[in-house]
Amino acid sequence: MKNVDNWKDWVSQKVRTSRAHETLGKYVDVRKTPRTKNISNEAKGFISLFSYPKNIKEFFWTLGLFIARLYMWGIVFYEVYFKKKYHNDNWERVESAR
Repeated sequence: MKNVDNWKDWVSQKVRTSRAHETLGKYVDVRKTPRTKNISNEAKGFISLFSYPKNIKEFFWTLGLFIARLYMWGIVFYEVYFKKKYHNDNWERVESAR
């Protein structure tokens, strides 16, 4: 399997999987099996995120990834908590990851 090769497909793939994790409580007891993929866990890692880059180029790539992840989590939050659009079992294939 290959990775996605464009922005639209990357966002679509990340939103789909993250939205599924946001609705994990419907399927399992999240007190016994805590969710690992959520915005609060990513926010906790924010400080250490910028300790990884070793040069200015890596710093800007890291900053770009942070902005992309923030954008993706914004979409997930809006879809799950405002539009009430939960994960369903209809898997949508991302075309560029074929």
